[in-house]
Amino acid sequence: MRIKLKEFLKITDFEENGEKIFLKLGFFSEDSYELVIDNKILYLLALLDGEKTLSEIKEKMIVEFPEISDEDIFRTLTVLIDNNIIENLDDIKSGLTTTEKEHHQNNISYYSIFSQQSYKIQNQLKNTRIAILGMNEIGCWISYILANSGFLNFIGIDNSIIEKSDLSGQILFTNIDVGKYKSDVMKTKLKNLNSNIDFVSITKRIHSLQDIEQLFNTDFVIITKDYYSKETYNLIRSFCHKKGIPYSYVGTINYLGYCGPIIIPDKFNQKNFELFSNQEFDNKHVEAINSRYKNPNFVPFNALLASMQSLEIIRFLTGLTKPKTINKRYVFDSFKSDSQLKELLENDKIEIDF
Repeated sequence: MRIKLKEFLKITDFEENGEKIFLKLGFFSEDSYELVIDNKILYLLALLDGEKTLSEIKEKMIVEFPEISDEDIFRTLTVLIDNNIIENLDDIKSGLTTTEKEHHQNNISYYSIFSQQSYKIQNQLKNTRIAILGMNEIGCWISYILANSGFLNFIGIDNSIIEKSDLSGQILFTNIDVGKYKSDVMKTKLKNLNSNIDFVSITKRIHSLQDIEQLFNTDFVIITKDYYSKETYNLIRSFCHKKGIPYSYVGTINYLGYCGPIIIPDKFNQKNFELFSNQEFDNKHVEAINSRYKNPNFVPFNALLASMQSLEIIRFLTGLTKPKTINKRYVFDSFKSDSQLKELLENDKIEIDF
């Protein structure tokens, strides 16, 4: 039995008063513990490094404090475990390999702030399938973030080719990738990060439900801003509602960025939830001008939006904390460094640039 003081805990206040010790573990009210202990418990905490067995800990405790009993040690450890301060590493049945535990230890430590099931949460991500529609600036960042967060199962959908202009903002793409399908290249890049990743690359244009039959076993769909047309977007959205697959949208229009909403089928009225895109005008000069429009892309902004979207997805899938963007969306102003959380009601329209 190996027991470890949780890694996110640090002594941030310490005061001795006779035999009593006033101790604070942690930084903030949500993740800190104020303890009144003695030197025995302080020494016990110092021994809980995850390397020593319970027998080794007992031996060292008895050397320092001959009067202490096994019952005293066991009772103290039980209280510390019940209060999410320590964890029994030998009692973890997570489904993760030793390599996976080591690789994702930082993520697991973060989850342990909020849960005693941190390893199971990491394993849940491992067994979740994500579909990302659009391997563009934001889609690339999301793929990269989720792969490093422990997701192993991806479907990437994009029929566009990498151009030189993509290299400055689409992470992982390099000069040797120019002229190749974005989704195919992303598959190779992610498998280089982790050979256990299963990435299904779809490089054809979506025209019908038959074209997206591989999404049937998907747990979540992410629609990014550069994904095809209004018609394709509505097709994907209808498919998700038909199959009961939750989905979300992330993208930018000039200097504004949008994260969300997360839509859960049957919990939001799709018929009264409309898509708003650029107006079309019956004038050839206007059409000529508008055809030259290109939505600007700013690397720090794309990374921010992708990180927020990834965090919301992990919250949603694991139940770690409730996502902010269920039927709501964050609107970020990159110029003012400002953000708002806006609730979407029936008959509201989502602004999307096609």
